[in-house]
Amino acid sequence: MLVDVFTSSLWLAGGGDRVTAAAVRALLGANHQVTLHTSRPVDLKVYTTLFDSDFTRVELKVHKCPLKRLSMAKGIGRYANLVCEFAVRNPMRGDVFVDLTAATCLGATYFRLPDIAYWNPPADFRVYLRQILNTPLRRALFTPFSVALTRLLDRMNEVPVHFVNSNYSETTIRKYYDGRLQARMYLLYPPVDISAWTPYAVADQRKGIISVARFSPWKRHDMQLEIVGNGFPLTMVGGARAPLETATVRELKRVETDNVQILVNLPIEKLRQLLWKTKVFLHTAESEPFGLSIVEAIAAGCVPVIRRSGGAAEVVPIQELTFAGPSEARSIVSKALAGDLDHYLPRLREHIRKFDESVFSSKFLAAVNQAGHLQSEADEPGKHLRQAH
Repeated sequence: MLVDVFTSSLWLAGGGDRVTAAAVRALLGANHQVTLHTSRPVDLKVYTTLFDSDFTRVELKVHKCPLKRLSMAKGIGRYANLVCEFAVRNPMRGDVFVDLTAATCLGATYFRLPDIAYWNPPADFRVYLRQILNTPLRRALFTPFSVALTRLLDRMNEVPVHFVNSNYSETTIRKYYDGRLQARMYLLYPPVDISAWTPYAVADQRKGIISVARFSPWKRHDMQLEIVGNGFPLTMVGGARAPLETATVRELKRVETDNVQILVNLPIEKLRQLLWKTKVFLHTAESEPFGLSIVEAIAAGCVPVIRRSGGAAEVVPIQELTFAGPSEARSIVSKALAGDLDHYLPRLREHIRKFDESVFSSKFLAAVNQAGHLQSEADEPGKHLRQAH
């Protein structure tokens, strides 16, 4: 079966990329032909070095939009971006179309709706509208745009299958869309190959603290520095490819102390080796939709200490391992380093089995096969899945 997969985050090497890699691995393993679409230039070798994924059988199509390169007023740019969304998605004509970026708010603007959409919380649609309609002049200029965008977003209700990456995400998405998204959403946690992260040998003595997250401001690496101070040893590992991320790294290096080490764009095997030797995993992101790196750290044998925010609580459902602020986190980290929280590890290892890649692949492929089956029964060749209902 021909399957088109669209994602705009291939170049970031973050959680969204890991989901894309797992989805493509599942499709290739089931002998589907995969075309991977993205709107940004990307080297698929990144997947080999970062995610242990060989995509040599994948056809890559990069849809560049000249309009996005133009220097223009912010308001006109919004219209240009809307046009670009149409242009990017129009060429996709596979048997099944999977959109892994439904959270982009403009995800409903392609001429053909996807057969499967995988959701991560988008920007708050209500705030967005308030910003563009906040003066009489803006209301006069942008009301047609806001009406068109709202109608396009309403079309997302017509997508046959909606997957969402956590219970927290579903609640947030429905709130952000101001009740407009009424379609049923099926929970499908992002995947982790648990066995790949499980250490093959027991370390003699685990030491220190590690964090793993893209160097985006919302990941709150600054809070990590506040937590460890000048005492606790911390290794920050993360991806930095976007300009804002590289700027964040520069700022962190400017203020880092001798007990902090910053490692950027580390190959996945080196990351595993670090996790297998580290005692505590620290996670400080604001309203994390899920937290793949937390699952990987638990599988690697680290004690997770996470911020009490977002969907991360679905990964670590133990109150004693979560914190609201730096002082509380410092106390928990101290206990974890001393081994006083090790008794939670067996419970956590059992809990993360629900996040294994095999679970994701099974549910995802079932949806793909169902979509292909319904399409094959359509009266007209190429008829969209939603028309078969």
